[in-house]
Amino acid sequence: MSSEKKVLTSFLLPLDDLELFQGTAALVSSMAKVLGDRIEKVTLLRVMQGSYIAKHMENIDIRVEHVLSSDLIKKFRQEYISNTIEPVMQKGEALLQEGGVTAPVDIAIEDGNPADVIADFVNSRDYSTVVMQRRGLSKVEGMFMGSVTSRLLHRNLKATVYLTGSSPDSRDCNTADILIALDGSTHSSAALEEAAVLLEKCSELKQVVLVSVADAASFNEMLKNGKKPEEQSLKVLDDAAAMLASRGVPEDRIFKVARYGKDAASAIEEEIKNRDIDTVFMGRRGISAIAELFIGSVSQKIVDCCPEQTIALVTAD
Repeated sequence: MSSEKKVLTSFLLPLDDLELFQGTAALVSSMAKVLGDRIEKVTLLRVMQGSYIAKHMENIDIRVEHVLSSDLIKKFRQEYISNTIEPVMQKGEALLQEGGVTAPVDIAIEDGNPADVIADFVNSRDYSTVVMQRRGLSKVEGMFMGSVTSRLLHRNLKATVYLTGSSPDSRDCNTADILIALDGSTHSSAALEEAAVLLEKCSELKQVVLVSVADAASFNEMLKNGKKPEEQSLKVLDDAAAMLASRGVPEDRIFKVARYGKDAASAIEEEIKNRDIDTVFMGRRGISAIAELFIGSVSQKIVDCCPEQTIALVTAD
């Protein structure tokens, strides 16, 4: 994210289940208290997948060209929206307003595949931020059944995706235990910038843990090329700490951790658990689903193993 103006300015909030959305609303409300009028717009998005059609299939011509364009389907769709969807969306809007969100809240209702529609909204309408609640699918279920979250994370998104944690502490931006994963890449730099926008305005920040991991493969590669892994990691950490301090983050709340020779995801998970972290900022590469099956993804592994934490996955423009 090269433009600081874009970071945390426009929010897209998918809303399918009102109970699950309460976690999303709590996090966005907490962000709004920190960010104030930086948030310019919020959109609640509901994606319908055709369930309103299924009840009436025996009454209509099922040829594809007739289904969505028929007057009967248009009627069913509007009745479904009016009776089922709009009341839920209005309750979602009320939750945000009660939580202190003052930015205009729009409501959008679309048909299609949820991951495709969300990705299109983000990229074509220039949203900075997507906030979603995870449904709690296991890794195996997610692999074989798929989920909106999993599919969305494999898209080439231009926005940060916040996956709300199950712990209430992970939804409070004022009293936070933050971990930022750093590797010197443009994506981790974008994650640092995103975190800084929130951290510079946190009123009772507890700790910011900066973690740099040189796993066995990269550690050996640097040694072969005559580089010193520890020097590179420490420079990344020192530069990040200096940047946060320049933005007003108290230096005594910043902790630097360099890890060497271990799987990056496992090392980050250990720091999250050992330091009672509630919010994690990481860069993401948009790795494809097929590639992940064979080489894995650090960000996906952290999402899978840390359901209590809010995970912010940041992509550089």
